[in-house]
Amino acid sequence: MLSRGRFCGLFASKDLILFAEEFSSSFSDPQAGSWNRTYSYHRVQFFQIPKYRHSQNYAMILSGLEIVTRQLVRNLRHVTQQQQPCGVDLTLSKVSQWTSAATVDFDNTKRQAAQISNLPFDNTSHTITLQPGAYLVDFNETVQIPRNCMASVFPRSSLWRSGVGIQAGVVDAGYEGAMGALMEVKNPNGVILYKNAKLAQIVFEEMGETVDGYSGIYQSSTSSIGRDGTEKAQ
Repeated sequence: MLSRGRFCGLFASKDLILFAEEFSSSFSDPQAGSWNRTYSYHRVQFFQIPKYRHSQNYAMILSGLEIVTRQLVRNLRHVTQQQQPCGVDLTLSKVSQWTSAATVDFDNTKRQAAQISNLPFDNTSHTITLQPGAYLVDFNETVQIPRNCMASVFPRSSLWRSGVGIQAGVVDAGYEGAMGALMEVKNPNGVILYKNAKLAQIVFEEMGETVDGYSGIYQSSTSSIGRDGTEKAQ
């Protein structure tokens, strides 16, 4: 008769798990009356812990303090008021609207930028009143993205609570220059924005390796205005 015994122990290291268990065996001889004998033995098993690719190269979110210290975001209005735990606030410089159609293709050879018109701020109140619709916004701040980082832009909670959204996609590793975004006013009553209002927050994520970096047409740009496929950065 084989019976499972007690659990003896567990040992774990960085790469191995050792599992030990005790078993006992009892044998009886019917011709020997009540004679019996018990044998005990142990079973030991090793389990290899799988090693995942890039186990040492993990992504990390940079703190606002590190972003400011490394000057990854520049031309800040007020450092202490824009530095946040997980990123840095981006502030409103100008608002534009599109006045023509745009063309987008696969390799940018036929790309045609849409024409835009800048919307003025009130000279007295330094505000702008926007009705529901889509707008192009430029931020005061510029960025310098390291070749081992990427960045994302998110709307501040006070903005989306007001019925306004911000979209800017991924900011590529190696990009340097101006920052802008698509702003959509969903609030049916519109929104009033002050110049230099904090609209968004940029968040930096460190990648597992250094890449060649962005070298496209918008490198070193001074605004978020679209460019034709054959146009060079100014």
